[in-house]
Amino acid sequence: MARYARCLLPELCKQSFGSQQFPARIQKITRDIMQAHASGQQIPASTAWRKEGLSQDEGYQVAAAGCARSMREKDARPIGRKIGFTNTNIWPEYNIDTSNWGYIYMRTLPKIEPEIVFRMKSAPSSSMDDTELLDCIFSYAPGLEIVQSVYPDWRFNSAETTAQGALHRFLWIGNWLRPASEASKDEIVAGLSHVKVDLTRNNELMDRGSSKNVLGSPLNALRHLCEILEKQTLHPPVQPREIITTGTMTKALSISQGQRWRSCIGGSNFQRLTYGNRQFLSMQLDVEQKKLDNNIRKVAKGEYRKVATMK
Repeated sequence: MARYARCLLPELCKQSFGSQQFPARIQKITRDIMQAHASGQQIPASTAWRKEGLSQDEGYQVAAAGCARSMREKDARPIGRKIGFTNTNIWPEYNIDTSNWGYIYMRTLPKIEPEIVFRMKSAPSSSMDDTELLDCIFSYAPGLEIVQSVYPDWRFNSAETTAQGALHRFLWIGNWLRPASEASKDEIVAGLSHVKVDLTRNNELMDRGSSKNVLGSPLNALRHLCEILEKQTLHPPVQPREIITTGTMTKALSISQGQRWRSCIGGSNFQRLTYGNRQFLSMQLDVEQKKLDNNIRKVAKGEYRKVATMK
């Protein structure tokens, strides 16, 4: 694989907010969320700051405070962003009316959820068209993500999910792919917009989805992330070598131990998204794996949700 610049996101985060003194309310919310993750407990709706309400701006302040504390206390290195709620079909289920984003940390990579994942080559911007955004992407991969709610019964508002890092918990990344050498940029853009996915549990079809569910295309999701970040002064923009997850192509489904989840992908033009014979048409996750068992035991049954999306 060709070498390219290392990701500067950790250093930029430290510069932007690593030593910042956040308001007491933001520090309190950050402690509550981090303690909930560590203990497997949840934050009830009766909690004072939830009753008072939380704005999106405060949610992103909590995300920054949590990132700073994680880097300082846990040596957790942010390496990318997870874009949340890009699939507008699931908004009514959660009473959500906007998408958001959260940091991905190096310590979260050995785990799960299905999405299209980009690895960036250069910095994108919201003014770029699809082919210009494609030029910013070094490679893409299928991904399986576990999302987790620290709020009981998956009842929350958009800002509360932002404060919790867009519900991201773990990410498992498959083989990185490069476009077929003979494919044109227009063919690759079209291929990314027409990916189909079947999500099965123990060989039973649970849901079918499409990359069109992700704001019409994963490239649109990337552009939307840039739009959000360009309006924010606290967080750095997307950097080269960042990992970006673009959102679920199917419904979010509950998972539990002993299950085998498989995401199978295809669709017209999909063959143009692969290099040579390195087509990655399916990805499998056994939930009984020890790495996942230890984390699933931390929360009550049903508190983990698995979303499926693949590339």
